[in-house]
Amino acid sequence: MNKDLTIIGIIPQYPKHSQSNIYAKIKMPPVGILSVMSQIAHSPRCKNVYAIDENNYGGPLTDQGEPDHSFLQARQPAHLALFYGGMSNSIPRLFTLARQYRDFGAITIAGGSHVDALPEEALQSGIDIVVHGEGEETILSFTVKVKRLSQNCWPSWRLTTVVLP
Repeated sequence: MNKDLTIIGIIPQYPKHSQSNIYAKIKMPPVGILSVMSQIAHSPRCKNVYAIDENNYGGPLTDQGEPDHSFLQARQPAHLALFYGGMSNSIPRLFTLARQYRDFGAITIAGGSHVDALPEEALQSGIDIVVHGEGEETILSFTVKVKRLSQNCWPSWRLTTVVLP
C-alpha cells in the first residue's frame, strides 16, 4: 500500500480582540485534535501527519501577519485538513481556512463543540465533514473508507451534506 496521504490538523488563530483571554495566553494547543491525529499517524496510508496551532505559529506569514497556508500547502500538500472547532471566537478564521484548503483540493473535516452544535453552518462554510462526538473513533473508520479512494479523485470527491455520527 502506498504511503500517499498527507493530513494537516489546524487550530485556528484567535481573533485579536480575544487574545487577552486565558485560553489565548496559554501556549498549549487543545489536546483533542492532537489526540485525533495521533490515532492516524501510524496508518499505513499516511505519509505525513502534522499540526499547525496558529496561536503558537512561528513560520512564514502572509502580508496580513497570519500563518501562510499557501506556503505550507506548496511545501507539503495536504489531502485532508482537520480543524479544531471548539472555540466559537475562532470559527470565522476556521471557515476562511476551510475554504482555502478546499480550494487547494483537500477534504475538510471539523470537530469540536461549536461545529457539533451548528453542523449546517459549518457545511455551508467550507467544511466537507462535521464530526460529532469523539473524533478519535470516527477518524479511524473514516480513514478506512478513504483507503478505497484513489488519489486522482480527491478534487471531485466532496461530502458537502454528510454529518458523521
